[in-house]
Amino acid sequence: MSGGTIPGPALLCDIGGTNARFAFLEDARSGPVTQLETAAFPTIDAAIRHVVAEFGAAPRQAVLSVAGPVAQNRAQLTNAAWSIDGDELRRTFGLSRALVVNDFLALAYCLPTLTADERAAVGAAGAEDEGSANDPKVVIGPGTGFGAALYLPEPEGAGRVVPTESGHATLAAGNEQEERVIALLRRDLGHVAVEDAVSGPGLTRLDQALATLGGETQPARPAAEIVAQAEAGERQANDTLALFFGLLGATAGSIAVTTGATGGVYLAGGILPRLEEQLQRSSFRARFEAKGRMTPYLEAIPTWLITALHPAFKGLARLAATPAQPSDFS
Repeated sequence: MSGGTIPGPALLCDIGGTNARFAFLEDARSGPVTQLETAAFPTIDAAIRHVVAEFGAAPRQAVLSVAGPVAQNRAQLTNAAWSIDGDELRRTFGLSRALVVNDFLALAYCLPTLTADERAAVGAAGAEDEGSANDPKVVIGPGTGFGAALYLPEPEGAGRVVPTESGHATLAAGNEQEERVIALLRRDLGHVAVEDAVSGPGLTRLDQALATLGGETQPARPAAEIVAQAEAGERQANDTLALFFGLLGATAGSIAVTTGATGGVYLAGGILPRLEEQLQRSSFRARFEAKGRMTPYLEAIPTWLITALHPAFKGLARLAATPAQPSDFS
């Protein structure tokens, strides 16, 4: 993906099942971010009309990242009623281009632009070795599901991104406790994918599984309640977070060795930035490196938590400045 001049103003949109965020970009400068509740608008068209009226400027193009699979420049939100069709948006709003991409694709394009105060090293390797600028990088993250995308730098250009479906890979156990937990999940789910445990809903499943293994019966608790109880010192909630971070670290290490992401593994998503302190204290980095004879390989790979407030917009801005077309991401 090579750079170019932004045919602005460009409307940048980061669309999730709960919230949708919008900003205008002109002359490489992104304006303030406006956040709307997705459920407050019947369609993406209605939301865009609202923000265009609020910003008082008509966009010439739009770039939208969507929390869900994208095919042929179209997406259907998994947890909301919106259908997003880039070609229809282009015609409706008279745009030169409306590009729809997966949210982790946009996050991957932001990686080379992150400054020192927009990421935090997780583990000693991140602090000591930032990795080569020419090496592949991967961004992963738990949210409603589990996303991952690989960034491939290019000598002459802005690089390429390969979206993945790593969240649907089979979840692997690294110890006896995880084997017992996965066995319980398998009883209910059949196939146990990474995102069945390493996600917001997954945190609830892990919590219930640990309660069952401890001979207790408790109602399902949402992720926010589990985190709050862990902060209050509840043993069960802290055990759940410890299990969650261990599985996250092991999964991140597996993704690193399978993608060759020697330039670094970046953690994103809606959950982790709020749990930075717990993440740093957890077994994440130890489990990341624990791959037998591949441990020395992983010890050299830095791991980072993205702390930028709206990192997707940095990637969307890069996409807005390129001549990329929907077919480039299909």
